[in-house]
Amino acid sequence: MAFFAKGLLDLGGQLTPLPYPKQDGELVKSGIYSLVRHPIYSGVILAAVSWTIFQMSFSHLLAAGILFVFFDIKASREETWLSHKYPDYPEYREKVKKLIPGLY
Repeated sequence: MAFFAKGLLDLGGQLTPLPYPKQDGELVKSGIYSLVRHPIYSGVILAAVSWTIFQMSFSHLLAAGILFVFFDIKASREETWLSHKYPDYPEYREKVKKLIPGLY
């Protein structure tokens, strides 16, 4: 939940319920966003995996896998919009992992 909460805090005024960036927004690359590009999604995925481990349940593992795939696809779509809006986004994408710090 730390990734989720820190992602919300670090976005600050850039936070929007819509999947595309705010018209007058700025690209956030500091704080938790220097470790992972989509920390809110990461937080949800890590919470699901943690719950899966706690429950030792195959059905929970399946649900966590589905969440991962869903957020991966959603993040990819958002990154298309971010790349169009922010010229330095491709460079940021090369340096910072998408969902799992240091891995993916």
